[in-house]
Amino acid sequence: RVTYDMTEGDRGFFEIDQVNGEVRTTRTFGESSKSSYELIVVAHDHGKTSLSASALVLIYLSPALDAQESMGSVNLSLIFIIALGSIAGILFVTMIFVAIKCKRDNKEIRTYNCSNCLTITCLLGCFIKGQNSKCLHCISVSPISEEQDKKTEEKVSLRGKRIAEYSYG
Repeated sequence: RVTYDMTEGDRGFFEIDQVNGEVRTTRTFGESSKSSYELIVVAHDHGKTSLSASALVLIYLSPALDAQESMGSVNLSLIFIIALGSIAGILFVTMIFVAIKCKRDNKEIRTYNCSNCLTITCLLGCFIKGQNSKCLHCISVSPISEEQDKKTEEKVSLRGKRIAEYSYG
């Protein structure tokens, strides 16, 4: 039969079970406690020739896992908030640059660029809508026959005045 005993070290914080040698704490440790403790444990064999052995047991304390998890989750949430805010900011700045570029390309909002309508098979007519309105509109018509071509010519003129000419060839 082997018994265990603590001979030196911080006995105020630890105790040892004499039968199985299990070391346990006797009190809770706070933040002001030391980070390491030393114990010397002696094992005695109570045979005819009594043998004993000693061992130095070093105990290191680490911070509580609950405290680390709560700190880690706060830091992780903060990282996610910063990342999402950065992405939203970049998107906002990109949208502003695109709006500025479109505004430069189209200096007047009510003006439409009709240059895309000018093709061989396309009729382009721009007419002023109303007397004081500066709004320009584009009409593209593809005539199929001479009859439709004459009807289209009549539609392009406004109040009997010809405002657009076209030719094919």
